[in-house]
Amino acid sequence: MSSRGAEGAAGGTGSSQGAGGGDSRTGPLPEAVDRAVGAVREARRRAAAAEERAKRSDKLLRQFVGGKRDPVALTGRLSELESENAMLRERMEKGRREVDRVLARIRFLENER
Repeated sequence: MSSRGAEGAAGGTGSSQGAGGGDSRTGPLPEAVDRAVGAVREARRRAAAAEERAKRSDKLLRQFVGGKRDPVALTGRLSELESENAMLRERMEKGRREVDRVLARIRFLENER
């Protein structure tokens, strides 16, 4: 009979405690397994959250474009419109400067009378 079996027969706890009183089950392997299990749980949680975000984004995108337009085409069109907007702003600013110049000249001529 082994010492573990004799301990169990003698009414011992049957645990694998050594002479130092330390539990050999809390060695590096169970700790590594616990960390690995925790990492897998965290990875699964994050993957599920990412999948949910992707579904919501896809749904919103399909609602936005009505499922009829390509997002890449929309991005290209947006770039075109932003460029056109910048050009129009520049033209408006140039027009304002010209109007200011004309008003200044009118004021000057009025003061000359």
